[in-house]
Amino acid sequence: MAGIVGPRVTLLLGAACCLVGAVMFARHLPHIREKVRPIYVKMGIIKEVAQGMESAAEQPLLTHIPK
Repeated sequence: MAGIVGPRVTLLLGAACCLVGAVMFARHLPHIREKVRPIYVKMGIIKEVAQGMESAAEQPLLTHIPK
């Protein structure tokens, strides 16, 4: 394509396609999350993450690290 329209136009077209794809993905992300959430709950992924965060929050902070 760069041989036909030039490298500048080719890069601009590629960048434009990436931006359009990113915008489309961002607009559909809430719908994707809505569809995937039950699968994550069924697999236990969301529950494990929440339990891991709770157990990490319960541990005391280290004030002195032994050498």
